[in-house]
Amino acid sequence: MRFSGRFVRVFQWIAPAVLPVMLFYGRLLFGGPPGWFLVFGVILGPILTIALYIPPVLTAFDREARALKSTRMAYNIASWVAWAAVLGLAFTLVDVGDRGDSGGSVLTAWGMAQDLNETLFIAFGIIMIGGWIAAIVCAVIGIVVGRRAMLAPAAPLPQHPFAPRAPVADPYAPKPPSTPGPPPPPPGFS
Repeated sequence: MRFSGRFVRVFQWIAPAVLPVMLFYGRLLFGGPPGWFLVFGVILGPILTIALYIPPVLTAFDREARALKSTRMAYNIASWVAWAAVLGLAFTLVDVGDRGDSGGSVLTAWGMAQDLNETLFIAFGIIMIGGWIAAIVCAVIGIVVGRRAMLAPAAPLPQHPFAPRAPVADPYAPKPPSTPGPPPPPPGFS
C-alpha cells in the first residue's frame, strides 16, 4: 500500500489540472457530442480545478506523511473515489446544443438509455462530492494526527506560587510502627 500512497502524493498535483479538461473537453475524444459545455468549461473548469486542489494543499501540512513521502490510506481511498467519479461524470455529462434538444453524453452516443445515463450522472456527482469532502476531512485528520505524533511530550507547566498543593511527605518524619524501617546496616558499619 506504500506505492499507492506515493502515487497519490504525485498524482494529487496532476489530477486537478487534468480531470476538469477531461470532464469538459476530453469527452469529445470518446465520441461525445459537442455542445455548450465546451464554452462553460472555460468558466467552470478553473472553479473545479481550485476545488480539487484544496485536499492536496492540506496534505502538504501533514508532517508525518510528508516525512514518509506518501499519503495516508484513508486519503488515498477518498482521492481515488473522487477522481473516478469525475471520470464517470465525463462519460455521463449530457450536453445540449443550440437546437435545445439533448445532445447526449458519451454513453448515450454508445447506445445507453437517456434515463439510465441521467441516473448515473447524479450518482457520480454525489459520489464525487462525497469523495472530495472525505478527502478534505482525511487531510485535516492527517494534519492533526501528524502534529500530535511529532510533538514531544510537553513539560509540566509551572504551578502558581499561591495555588493549593498536595501535601508533601516529610522524608525525615518517623515511620509509623506498622511499616518496617530501613534494613539494618551491614556488619562493620556503625
